[in-house]
Amino acid sequence: GTVILQSDGTARPFLYQHGQLTLLQPPHSAWAPATGLNARGELIGQSWTAEGDCICGFVWRDGTWEALRGPVQNQQTMPLAINDAGTVVGWADVVVGRHAQRKAMRWAHGKMHTLPDLGGRSNEAHGINAQGDIVGRAQLRGSFNAHAVVYHQGQLIDLDDDPDSDSVAHAINAAGQAVGERSQHTRNGAFRS
Repeated sequence: GTVILQSDGTARPFLYQHGQLTLLQPPHSAWAPATGLNARGELIGQSWTAEGDCICGFVWRDGTWEALRGPVQNQQTMPLAINDAGTVVGWADVVVGRHAQRKAMRWAHGKMHTLPDLGGRSNEAHGINAQGDIVGRAQLRGSFNAHAVVYHQGQLIDLDDDPDSDSVAHAINAAGQAVGERSQHTRNGAFRS
């Protein structure tokens, strides 16, 4: 999780295990919220890089910090989930400003990979299971709406059949069941696929 220190207002990631809270100190950053943890104790979050050139995702493994950079130098990245194999998913800004674009990313074995989209400007990865299936959302071509998606064995699958709805998948389990939320006209609610 993340602790905000009253003494100076900084956010620090922490590990809690066996009844003990351990605050972690990222290099060169006073603001470093944690966003995920796997069974091996690898922690992910977001922080300034050691070089101070971007607010990027990080992985903390065995006391070392690794920056998760995106395809465009100095642009923000955000990891949102990590599986027990150490594969991280999230997003990276590839264009900022008026024509902002955000792309779903997967970081594995020291390499970054941009995930496919549905033709729209932005997509994001929100969850990953042990098999490497990834869920998130992808904006539709020519629309402001985005649909819940799953990336399964290199294929992108749209989980929403209504072009007028907006949805996102947040998590996927080992059986391939995804959960998320959907807004459809005047109805909002959770879904499971």
